[in-house]
This record gives sequence, C-alpha cells and structure tokens, in this order.
Amino acid sequence: MPVDSRIEAAAAELLASPHGRKGAIVAALAAQLDVSVPTAYRRLNKVVASLRPRKRRSDAGQLTVTRDEALHIAALTEETRRLTGTGTLPLEEVIGMARANGLINAGRVDTSTGEFTPVGVSAVRRALRHYHVHPSQLNAPTPATSLSSPHPNWCWQIDASVSRQFYLADDGAHVMPKAEFYRGKPQNFERITDRRLWRYVVTDHASAHFDLFYVQGAESAINLLASLIHAMTQQPGATRPARRSRRGAIAESIMAAVSPLAKTKSSPEARFRQLHEALRDSSRAGHSHVLVIEEAHSLPLATLKHLKRFRELKDGLRPLLSVILLGQSELATKLSEHNPEVREVVQRIEVIVLPALDTDLDAYLAHRFKRAGTPVDQVLAKGATDALRAKLTPARGTGTLLYPLAVHNALAAAMNRAADLGVPQVNADVIGGV
Repeated sequence: MPVDSRIEAAAAELLASPHGRKGAIVAALAAQLDVSVPTAYRRLNKVVASLRPRKRRSDAGQLTVTRDEALHIAALTEETRRLTGTGTLPLEEVIGMARANGLINAGRVDTSTGEFTPVGVSAVRRALRHYHVHPSQLNAPTPATSLSSPHPNWCWQIDASVSRQFYLADDGAHVMPKAEFYRGKPQNFERITDRRLWRYVVTDHASAHFDLFYVQGAESAINLLASLIHAMTQQPGATRPARRSRRGAIAESIMAAVSPLAKTKSSPEARFRQLHEALRDSSRAGHSHVLVIEEAHSLPLATLKHLKRFRELKDGLRPLLSVILLGQSELATKLSEHNPEVREVVQRIEVIVLPALDTDLDAYLAHRFKRAGTPVDQVLAKGATDALRAKLTPARGTGTLLYPLAVHNALAAAMNRAADLGVPQVNADVIGGV
C-alpha cells in the first residue's frame, strides 16, 4: 500500500525537529488526516521505523542483579509459599524485604556522581528467569511421563513378532509357502501353532542397543521372561552398553552445585575438563569446595580409585576439591594398606576411625538431650545409662555396639516402650526388655 505523502513529509520533519517540537508536528498531521493523535503516531511510526531503526541499548543483554541476589530473592519468595503451593508474597514486597535486611543491592551506581539507582521489578523478574529461579520455573510440575532416559539400562522396550516365512519342524526350519498358508486356510496355521517362530526384540531406550531372542510356540509369559533373562545375562563375545558409572554421576553432581547453568559435556574427558575449569573459576571467586559421600562403604573399588583424580584437581599448587568419605567399618577394609588395588588412594588420604562411646556415653547422652532442650535426668532414671552400656556391650568376644546409631535405636525403642507402659522415666528394667 502506498504511503500518504503527507505522512512521509511529517516523518521527515519529525526526524529533523528538535526536542519539544514533535508534538506540534504530530498534532498538525492528525488535523490534516482528520484522525486522532494516537492514530497519527501509529502511522508515523511505520514510516519512521523504516527510515531510522530504533537504536539498541548499550547495556542490552546485561544483568545488574547478580546470581547470589537472585537466589536470595527466590529463597525469600519460596519461604512465603503456603503448603498448598500458593500465597507467595508479591515480588515488590520480597525485593523491599531483601533490601531492608541488607541481603541484596539490586541496583547500579553512577561512577561520575556516586548516585545509586535501584533496578525495577521487571529487571529483577528478567534476572530470575535468566538464572532459572523464577517461582514459575521452580514450581513447574514434573512431567507425568519422561521422554528421555538418563543412561543405558534405565528403560527397556520389548516387542514380540511372529515369523510369516518360517516355522520350526522336527527336521529344521520349513518355509511357509503362500499357496499353503494364507487367510483362506486357517487350519494350516492351527496345525503349526506350537511350532511358530517368535522373535523378541529388547531395545535399550537410551542407547538404541537391541538384543534378538527367538522362541518357539506363542507370545506367552514364559517366553517373555526367557527373553528378559537372555537380555540381562552377559553373552560370550557380546558388548552391551553399561549403566552410567558412579564417576559420571559424581562429576554431574559437582557441576550442578558449582555451575548449575552450564550444560554438562557428554564425553568423560570433556566433562572432567569442564569440571576442572568450573572449580577453578569458583575457587578464584573465593569459594571452597568439599565433596561429602555418605554410605561410602558401598562404593566399588573403581570409584574409590577414580576419586583420586578429583583430589588431584588444582589451581597451581592450590587444591580445588576436598573429599570426605563417610561409611561403616567395611570402608576401612576396602581402604586397607594391604590392598594393592587402592594403594595409591590410601597413600593420599587420612583414615579416621570413630571410637566407641564407652566411658563417654553419659556425656554424649547429656549433650544430645541438651540439644533437644530436655535434661537427661528427666528422661533416664538412675542406672539406665549403665543398663544401656551393658546391653550394647557383648558379654563374650571382642567388639562393642556403643556407637551413636546403635545407641539412638536402642534408646528410642526404650522410650517408646516406657510410653506404652506408662512409666515416667526409662529405667534399667525397660532397657532390658527391649
């Protein structure tokens, strides 16, 4: 559609006019076109935009709100959420609370004048979405059906199909000619029902690796289980995708904590190099890193050996990551100096064995009850501690069970028993009866 010459003339005059004269030009154009001033502005914008595109801001794409400030705002917002998942405070009030408590600045300082200008709510909202901590992102529902598998052997798909070309007879495979086996002669199919050849295909959803297994008879539960057993059993000379190793899971967990916005590399070496860079940058920013693994006695030796690589990550001479393994006495057996498989690991670590409570049982119980805000003599009668020590100390042989976990379990059972019996305090008889 051709543009009105009056609009073109007004657009050229508008671009050349100084500040304060543009309103009069638009009003005059509206009078000429017999339209309202907003309509004149809309028609002018179509022409002015083509003559002089809007200039991009110099700070476009930059965020004044830091990630730590966004995390503080997100945490305060989630603290006000009701158990029903609704009722959070408006973002304006949350920002005001965070500023009043000195948790955030969320503003910029003019270097020439020193004036501080707080950013608006819309800028904070954009920062929350950029750092993936906006309330709508944090409370997004979990998909009912996962469309991807995180690693091989996470999900298998199995499908059965019947062969239309061959069947198995006593003397081997026989061809099923079309002249004999077709829809018009179902009795021929019934005659070889128990000799039909079925093929089960077991496909790994993550790697697309598949196994074929042929059975004779029908699509039955027995044949299905036989196919699954075949797929689960390592066959001679067969290569199958292994489940994601614990080493990869540990690296991904560290990356999620240190650099949650980074996309983890798929290659093991690239992932480890990415982890080294992330830890180095975080360390230079003033952070310290500790990897704590509970139930470490269940870790395989290969994972224990690989932890040495995490321990050797350094920025110059400065270690980037400390590793703490917490486990039962089986962990000390695995980390024995006499085990040649982990000798390199043992030489680089310090093993601390938690001693039994023994004579410290009274002080330990007093400390635990003090933390709970209750005097120990209000719960335990005189002689109850000695009864608990005797119960957890074997009469014959060596060894003791006077460790915090066993003490907690025995004491909790005794307290519950005393409550059932209506006894005001846990005494030696109650402990002896649990």
